[in-house]
Amino acid sequence: MTAPGPAPRPSSECSIASHLLAFTESYLAMMFPHLRRHAAAGAFATLAASTVLTGPALASPPDAAPLPRAIADIPAGAVLHLRIDDLRPTQPAVGYDQIYATLERYRRSPQDKFDDYCFVNGQRGVRSFDAASSRIDDPSSFTCKQDAPDAASPHAATLYGVVIGPGGTFYLQSGHHTAVALTSLPDGGSHVRLTVRVVDNFSQMIPGGGFWTRMAAERRVWLRNAQGQMIAPEALPQTFRLVDLRDDPYRSLVFFTRGIGYVRPPGETPHVEMAWAYWLRKRREPDLSAYRLDDVASYRDAVIAAARKMVALRDNDILVDRMTALSLGKLPSFDAKDALRKVAREGSATQPPGPLVDAVMYKQRFVEP
Repeated sequence: MTAPGPAPRPSSECSIASHLLAFTESYLAMMFPHLRRHAAAGAFATLAASTVLTGPALASPPDAAPLPRAIADIPAGAVLHLRIDDLRPTQPAVGYDQIYATLERYRRSPQDKFDDYCFVNGQRGVRSFDAASSRIDDPSSFTCKQDAPDAASPHAATLYGVVIGPGGTFYLQSGHHTAVALTSLPDGGSHVRLTVRVVDNFSQMIPGGGFWTRMAAERRVWLRNAQGQMIAPEALPQTFRLVDLRDDPYRSLVFFTRGIGYVRPPGETPHVEMAWAYWLRKRREPDLSAYRLDDVASYRDAVIAAARKMVALRDNDILVDRMTALSLGKLPSFDAKDALRKVAREGSATQPPGPLVDAVMYKQRFVEP
């Protein structure tokens, strides 16, 4: 059966998009006179049509306010529903094995897929779906427990943050692995929407006028590649396709040590896992070439070795960029038998496999060695 196509766009959305496009044309003509007006309008036409507040799972209430007429007017705290292809990454690498673990779990349990999607959009989990016909890229095919939050909702604080950069580019602050997984799903893609919260709006800054310096100073971008080497902002990927982001195996390793070597600290500490991965890679402790990451037992040994190195740190030891082990959630000791068992359990009739097992199973089934 052919999957149903997207619902027709309401006429109100077209009106909003046309107003936004008209404003954008005049705004860009004023700010960037060297650009041809019709070229600038074409570049923003898709974005203008895509950012209307429609809600990713349940219909928005009839009185939901549309976006402001100009991107420059969007305030910090605003909640937007954007397609993944409207967003840009702020880091060059991800942990492929973490994504593989997620994709395998979704293949095995479709409810987890819809549950997670509703949760990251601030809608508290899935209410109803059909395993045979519901699709992540068709919001009308399932419902979440709550409507999409607005800026005044307490759930807005749980949304992934975005910074609006010069020219109206939306830079995702966290949730890169989620965006890549949703893009990689058979029923997903880059047109899937995410509900996000605006952290800051720098759209009126002149390109190259200190934007990236500020982003780096405020730890809103991770400018180190999968080998730990510094990169220029221009080297950041432009999409959330798996092939466009590099694989950092130490980033995956850190994901599997969560609850064993560290816990995520409260608040919005940026780049927690990236900092741990940088520190482990720099010391090659463990040296991943000594382990088989396609074998559960060997991978588990690597997780144990990494976690032991993490908990052996002193609280005030600095990992990178003045971030200390304690501020990054270091656990006081290695005594995590239950957590380790959960990460690497084989699965049974009553318990699903752990994420490390899911990652290995996915690679054995779908990834060429």
